[in-house]
Amino acid sequence: MEIRLSKWQTSVLDDPHRFKVINCGRRAGKSFLSAIKLLDFASKHPKSICWYVAPNYKQAKSIMWSILRDLIPPEAIAKTNETELSILLTNGSSILLKGSEDPDSLRGVRIDFCIFDEVAFIDKWEEVWKVMRPTLVDSKASVWFISTPNGFNHFKEMSESTDPDYQYFHY
Repeated sequence: MEIRLSKWQTSVLDDPHRFKVINCGRRAGKSFLSAIKLLDFASKHPKSICWYVAPNYKQAKSIMWSILRDLIPPEAIAKTNETELSILLTNGSSILLKGSEDPDSLRGVRIDFCIFDEVAFIDKWEEVWKVMRPTLVDSKASVWFISTPNGFNHFKEMSESTDPDYQYFHY
């Protein structure tokens, strides 16, 4: 299967920053790019753990599950669990879809790569980040924060970060 990315998607994918804040309008291709990155990371890093976190579990499934299932070649899949929204690849890597409605449910696991989708709409962002941040430290995981804007909230603050590990994209 040939994958074609737009110019903006390629610039985000190629950027070396650890933390990427990606502000795009609806239907811009954020979910497709997220799926490509999850699959790319998981396939290039055997036994890695990749998370996709949406504002709630139902959204995680409706946004990402079918895209991933369509993109991943069947021979690369060792096991799927639609109830847990998890995919185990034959190289031992896992891709898991999560909802952020219960921040404590995100506790305790080492994560190698993470995407927060529609992060501006995550209601308990401070709690979620407080729980998630330690899981990203030992692996030095890269994190993408993707969203459409939702007023002046935590996503806007991220977009204004002067931390050199952060890069802001607006399309």
